Amino acid sequence: MTIIRQKRERFLNEFQWLNYFLLFLMFVLITCAAIMLPVEDMKETYIISFCFDIASLVFCTAVFVSSAVHDKDFESSTVIFKVMVFQLSATFFFEALIWLVDSQQELRSINFLVNELYIFSGNLSVWLFWRYLRRLLELRDKKFVSITRIFAVMLLLQVLLIISNVWSHWLFFIDGNGEYQRAGTYYLSHVFDFTVLAGSVAVILSTKMERRQKNVLSLFVFAPLAAGIISGFFPRMSLAHPAGFTAVIICFADIYLKKSNELTARRNEMDLASNIQMSMLPEKIEGLDGKFDIIGSMFPAREVGGDFYDFYRLDEDHVVIIIADVSGKGLPAAMFMMKGISTVKNYAITGLSVEDTMRKANDSLCKNNEADMFITAWMGILNEKTGRITFVNAGHNFPVLRKADGTASFVNLRSGIPLASFDNLSYKPKELQLEPGDILLLYTDGVTEAHSRTSVLFGDERLLHCVEKDCSSAEQLCDNVLSDIDRFTIGTDQFDDITMVAVKYLPS
Repeated sequence: MTIIRQKRERFLNEFQWLNYFLLFLMFVLITCAAIMLPVEDMKETYIISFCFDIASLVFCTAVFVSSAVHDKDFESSTVIFKVMVFQLSATFFFEALIWLVDSQQELRSINFLVNELYIFSGNLSVWLFWRYLRRLLELRDKKFVSITRIFAVMLLLQVLLIISNVWSHWLFFIDGNGEYQRAGTYYLSHVFDFTVLAGSVAVILSTKMERRQKNVLSLFVFAPLAAGIISGFFPRMSLAHPAGFTAVIICFADIYLKKSNELTARRNEMDLASNIQMSMLPEKIEGLDGKFDIIGSMFPAREVGGDFYDFYRLDEDHVVIIIADVSGKGLPAAMFMMKGISTVKNYAITGLSVEDTMRKANDSLCKNNEADMFITAWMGILNEKTGRITFVNAGHNFPVLRKADGTASFVNLRSGIPLASFDNLSYKPKELQLEPGDILLLYTDGVTEAHSRTSVLFGDERLLHCVEKDCSSAEQLCDNVLSDIDRFTIGTDQFDDITMVAVKYLPS
């Protein structure tokens, strides 16, 4: 599904850039036509209508660009909205050309062609509005599918009618003086429009929605409809499309005002979740009798992260240290991580061994794991008197041990399977002896998988080189790593959470 979504977004991006090019081309053609044709000789009503259309084309382009900038998620309803705005821009473009070429005897063929395109463009705008309405209100019932098919057939018939007008002149014709003249059956060009708009009104009035949204959608229909009826009495002036444009502006404001309010509410919720998560992370542990220095830090890629660490006293002589990374990112990952950490801690404080704690926690997390997430975790129990750490590695990154002489190496001991992957797993404990001056660095893959602008990973070798730098404390070691990552990734966005825990056995 990820590949399909990427292909869809790539296509929509390319389609969007094509629209930018076509909008630019419209302005170039309109400018050239206005310069080449004697605009000063046009009728006053033509000039007024031409200015209406140019203004509408400019503002419609601004709406299209603004909606493209604001909408990065390619939601189905807003995608159609952008297409609809572009289609309206094309309608204004064709109508502006009509005012320029009308009454130009030598441009009779162009006048006829542009009027044909203008009628079709208006029909297509109405069809797109119906599609937008369906997506916006999520009308997926069979009856709406059937209605949509009927409208599609009507649109096809409308296209055939427009094409047949080339020789039948049922809709309009261009007289010998190059002037546009409506035929007696011109109303046939609006049968499709009125039918679809009537259906849209019925849907808007019968569907349960916010009154504000209902008013906006109703205005979207009635404003151009009323203006079109008025324009019918003044064949040489068109108000329908400027009115339609005004409705588009209001609809656009409604869409993105709602999206802005939703985004603000989401940000407030995420900020609260982030504060709660960060408040649960310890910075230091007190009462270590001056033998050990333990510090942790986390920098989530989003408001909340899927990484976690914890350390706490188990009894007078033992301290539990844990670092973990859940598959996925954002709020779902953070929620599953909270569940994982609390589950591990609930078993650890009962006095179970590190391997039994991880085994029971794994079985518990496998239950009701509908999201199919898993957690890589490293858990150790430090004996303060001896400096020995008994630990279990459940698929997590290998820790780095910096010896007192400044050399660094990975603790390359075989790791187990991540938590919540399969039930009934067993974990074998390992032991690591710390000596005075040694520092153990635990970290998540956000450290080694941080990438540069050329997509080169920070990697294991850079991490080892960074850990070997001079440092006087566990905190300075973490700061050195973070500083190197910042320099390495400058100019790129943080892709994954960066979490570290450092444990230093202080020299006596």
